[in-house]
Amino acid sequence: QLKYFEQQLNQLAVPLALPLFLHCRGVGAAEDLVAALEASGGSLPADPGVVHSFDGTLEQAQRFLDMGFCIGINGCSLKTEENLQVAQELPIERLLLETDAPWCGIRPSHAGARSVTTRFPEVRKPEKWEHGMGVK
Repeated sequence: QLKYFEQQLNQLAVPLALPLFLHCRGVGAAEDLVAALEASGGSLPADPGVVHSFDGTLEQAQRFLDMGFCIGINGCSLKTEENLQVAQELPIERLLLETDAPWCGIRPSHAGARSVTTRFPEVRKPEKWEHGMGVK
């Protein structure tokens, strides 16, 4: 997967100055992604895009921010106390709040659940969907 990402990055995104929307869940994934982006030789556009579903460390977030990326967080980004601490330190002007619904919602077991008061009704089957409801 990393091999093909590097090809897309170097043969498409960089030459065409296209913004990137990069899914990044897990500390190991963040390290791989940072390394691949840094290897591009600083040739990313000024506004390179978004690191989506981020749940890495503050140091990793800072490296993405230093490259010009925004950081997107969702329920999967707010599972642990450490995740909450990282989210609190992100600059608000570079922070994107994502629903990533229905797959990365904030679950009652997540550390971030105590901070969320808004709930949306869900249905399990698309054929039962009604206006104002999410489909899981």
